Amino acid sequence: MTLHHIFLLIAIFCCACSIPAREEYKYMPYNEMETYFFALAEKYPKLIRIENAQDKYGLPYQQCPTECPIYIITLTEFDTLTPERPQIFLSGAVHGDEVIGPNVLAYLASYMLRGYNLDKWLTYLLQNRVTVLMPAANAIGYYLEYREEIVNRTSYDPNRDFPYNNPAGTCMNTLTARSILKVFKDHAFVLGITFHGGDNAIGYQWGSENHEVKGKAEECPDDVAMAQLGNILKSEASEVKAHKIDPYVLGRITDVVYSATGGLEDWAYAASWANTIEKNSMNTSCNTSTYGGFNNSELEVGNTAVRFPLYLVETGFDKHPNDSLFGNEDGIKGKNTIDDGHIPRNIRLCLTLIDFAMPYVRDIKTTDYNSTHAMISWKLGGSVYVNETYVEWDEDKKSYAESVENVDNRRADHKTSMTINKRIYRYSTKKQKGGSIWISPNPEFTAFVPWSKEDETEYVFRVAAVTDLQWGLQIDPKPKVKELTHFARLRTNLKYIASQNDTLIYSPSQIVYSPSIITRPQVKGGAPWGLLIGVLIGAPIIVIVATVFAICCYCKKKRYNAQGYSQSRQADLTVNSQLNTNSATTCLLYTSDAADERSSVDLGGRRIIKKK
Repeated sequence: MTLHHIFLLIAIFCCACSIPAREEYKYMPYNEMETYFFALAEKYPKLIRIENAQDKYGLPYQQCPTECPIYIITLTEFDTLTPERPQIFLSGAVHGDEVIGPNVLAYLASYMLRGYNLDKWLTYLLQNRVTVLMPAANAIGYYLEYREEIVNRTSYDPNRDFPYNNPAGTCMNTLTARSILKVFKDHAFVLGITFHGGDNAIGYQWGSENHEVKGKAEECPDDVAMAQLGNILKSEASEVKAHKIDPYVLGRITDVVYSATGGLEDWAYAASWANTIEKNSMNTSCNTSTYGGFNNSELEVGNTAVRFPLYLVETGFDKHPNDSLFGNEDGIKGKNTIDDGHIPRNIRLCLTLIDFAMPYVRDIKTTDYNSTHAMISWKLGGSVYVNETYVEWDEDKKSYAESVENVDNRRADHKTSMTINKRIYRYSTKKQKGGSIWISPNPEFTAFVPWSKEDETEYVFRVAAVTDLQWGLQIDPKPKVKELTHFARLRTNLKYIASQNDTLIYSPSQIVYSPSIITRPQVKGGAPWGLLIGVLIGAPIIVIVATVFAICCYCKKKRYNAQGYSQSRQADLTVNSQLNTNSATTCLLYTSDAADERSSVDLGGRRIIKKK
């Protein structure tokens, strides 16, 4: 055990219980942040794991002045982790003097962990996402608050050190780049953010010089998906007038920042497909002698691992603003208030991105509407536009056990077998369309399932949805191919499936989870005279109520459906966004079922509803 580890253990012991209930945000230097993360790990061992690139991948340490690890932090509910849980990448301080990113990620981790089992949405994100943080990817740069990585008294820019569109062929000089390469090959990320500073923008691909024409970026094959999510990210990370923090500018990286060669963002988007679709855009070797040289065979990342939208977030023109502009925890839910600031607005941005890793059905509710119908309501998260959604149901419960068995087999055999037996339900409700929780002020959908004539019928049901088909509609992409990221293909390709190491990526239409069961309330007998008296007393009241109800329906009939149930609804989170809702010929089905005691479900779970 080194002296560095001894001091670290002492610091952890002193502050393991010091994470406050409400945090006032301030700048944390490298050593303080290191201690902060280990204190979180001490308190939440089942939700956070801390590794470092040096020990995990055999990379050399740098001294700052003692060992300076490049930490890799993973947030998820590990006890329930399954291969299909989508993965998200978040990094800070690729340029060491741009300090907002590392602090955002540290406070994001704290906020999510402390919200576990207290906040339904945060609990859902921990149970249904794997979020990988590299808070200080350029560890020595962040420690010194110096932009570049220093190797033997020579400075290298880590964000020019990747092998996409790097004509000089000098790449992988830095531990920053090599560590990120290793992490990417170990995962199959769906979405990501890399935080920088010096500008005030959210950028998406393209940002490379080979896709720049007359000073403007060309359209990438996933432009529609990136732009629509980008608009929501921009809205959530709003301006903060109290601190004179301007709203983010959104656009392609070349257009809102500048173009460059060897950048992380475009390599993260294209590394897994560039050599097969584009010519001469991806370096197959890196000419470097730093850290004893580099094995060029490590540049091979396969067809799955590195093909995701990595948003460049330039957090502000001041790379190290005063702590008074950082904000506090109340600002996360207090958008554009005095409590808001650089940290809260970017935590909102991160949480939104994490939510979008996969479409999902949430807030499923079942109600005994009347003696002839059951009412089911739900919302859609992780998406922009809901092309269609409806309820499927069946009286045949034989599929209940079969569906559970199919899912378990799928998880056990995902590396060798991609075949799934999908349950076909005999009945379905009318299809509806609309907005998700992120764009609609009224995001709740409602359907009515009729009971059969039998007295005690149990129905198996699930909610189905088709979302974001518009992400397959490009105008003039370069290269001229369809969408290339897992992120977009999960919505637009019915049969999409991919695997990387122990990670399984597939369209939710391929999943059949255990259905939910709803039980018709039993009709109970009663004394005829009691019933007659009840009718005589209640009839006048019913007439009066019915009259008032009819008048209300006449005045506000648009607020009610055919069954007379109000559909005025309130979204949890809304943004002002205009969508292109052009029709598409493809059809993607997402299936989901209710969950036990949870308000949000990710395509699975079960609940038994009985009349009490």
